[in-house]
Amino acid sequence: MLAKVAETAALRTPLCGFGTEQPYLSVFGATMNLVDFKLLPMGQQAKLLLQHGHFLAERAEDSCRLRLYALGDFYAEEWRLHDEERILFIHLFQHPAGLTAYLEKIRLPEV
Repeated sequence: MLAKVAETAALRTPLCGFGTEQPYLSVFGATMNLVDFKLLPMGQQAKLLLQHGHFLAERAEDSCRLRLYALGDFYAEEWRLHDEERILFIHLFQHPAGLTAYLEKIRLPEV
């Protein structure tokens, strides 16, 4: 199941294109990847996730609300306190094992 989730998310997630032939961050001559994303300020990261990330699932952990996105070649977890809109931090990962806590909640798109 974990491999299927990772495969489907990778197939359905554009590499940050804006609907044109030019990939996002074409200034750097590359599509969005984990290394490029890490270099951005958290505000820009959040904006990119909202505009171009593929939302996969949401879950709660302690007093936090976590939202999982797939974007380019990685996954991103947005961490917020339950009653606040302010983002505490964005956790990034590439390994499908990071999806384990979401397996029951991930909505796979129809193929």
